[in-house]
Amino acid sequence: MENQRQLILFVGAVNDADRDVLDRLTEAGYDVMTTEFTNDFESIYSEVCEKNVDVIVINEVATECCGGYNLLKFVTNRVDCGIVFVGRTQDIVKEVLVLELGADDYVSYPIHSGVLIARIRNILKRRMPKLFKKDEEIRYPGLVVNLSQYRAEIDGEVIKMPPKELELLYLLASNPNTVYTREKLLDMVWGYDFDVGSRTVDVHIKRLRDKIEKDSNVWQIATVWSVGYRFEFKNGYPENKTNADLMQN
Repeated sequence: MENQRQLILFVGAVNDADRDVLDRLTEAGYDVMTTEFTNDFESIYSEVCEKNVDVIVINEVATECCGGYNLLKFVTNRVDCGIVFVGRTQDIVKEVLVLELGADDYVSYPIHSGVLIARIRNILKRRMPKLFKKDEEIRYPGLVVNLSQYRAEIDGEVIKMPPKELELLYLLASNPNTVYTREKLLDMVWGYDFDVGSRTVDVHIKRLRDKIEKDSNVWQIATVWSVGYRFEFKNGYPENKTNADLMQN
């Protein structure tokens, strides 16, 4: 089973307010780990690589002199993840410098958890390689999902569905056998965290199943109890067929 909770590395939590922000990130559906700021940038870099970090948050308040800038310059061209720089002050000149050095976003101290979560969410969406590329069409036996036209077909028949249902189907079918938590589906399709109500996902999944599964003996949207959902083939992948064979883009 694949873990779909994305990992945030917070470099330099210095007080209770910062730790409260970390709690809010966890509540928003992210895994969060912290590390103290150190001038041994290699150790921070190694941690990012070993843990497969999705976003680094560099808290300048915890650094000495230009340590935050130096860490940013060090990791920018070495890591494949998002970077948020937390500056000591709201300073447009500093913000421009930080962005030019390679950060994806800048927020000022003290950190507002809602702002930080929104910035991280937007960074992760921009970094999604395939999620909602408008020129994509997915084809499986008896199923076509075309996102550019917001069109779904079952056995050649066009099935009417609202945009969010189609986007949900497209995401699941793009990554067969990948388990998505309700929180992750809310974040990727609706753009907000699970505090709004994970029941939204369950309702849309039920509607999708009613529309697309009744005549198919090939694929389905399966429930992974206490976790979430995945798109799968009912009898496993057909013999000698790969994912690329079945997804005829």
